[in-house]
Amino acid sequence: MTELQWEVKGIETCLKTIPFTVEEVSLSFKNNQKSAVYHRLRSPDWANIIAVTDQNELIVINQSRVGSMSNVWEVPGGAVDAGEDPEVAASRELEEETGFVSASKLTKLCAINPNPAIMTNLIHFYTATGCRLAEKRERFPDANEAIQVATIPIENLDSWIQSNNFDSALALLGIHLASAAGHLPKVGQKY
Repeated sequence: MTELQWEVKGIETCLKTIPFTVEEVSLSFKNNQKSAVYHRLRSPDWANIIAVTDQNELIVINQSRVGSMSNVWEVPGGAVDAGEDPEVAASRELEEETGFVSASKLTKLCAINPNPAIMTNLIHFYTATGCRLAEKRERFPDANEAIQVATIPIENLDSWIQSNNFDSALALLGIHLASAAGHLPKVGQKY
């Protein structure tokens, strides 16, 4: 890895809110000693889970999102709590948002920064197979969310994607990562 081309002179908090903090970062560039100010979003890590039922159906959710001011089809996921293992967060979010739990192990696909130009966090992608409704359903529904849960037969997933039903780049990325890893059939072959 190459060395950063600047030196951090200071970081100040501009706005602290849920789900992120806006920070002002003052930099001094090494090659010409000029300085600049940038802003970034500090946020907790996220965990998304590509979950498939025993009947070979992908579990998806639909919820209202403030950013787009629309209802969005996504995969289950959410913030990783402070000190929480991302795998535990993925399992927790699956149950909280859908009422499903995984009968088999979770498999980590990767952890990447969703936008390194302005964000500090990682998104952890997992797959889960053999998912079934939890018997006790202790954490579903989450009291703070109004979520519609649906399942898509895996053989219909390509047509769902082609029809632009998913409005979340991170959900689609997770699906493509799961497909590339062999956890889902190959998607995107028709477009």
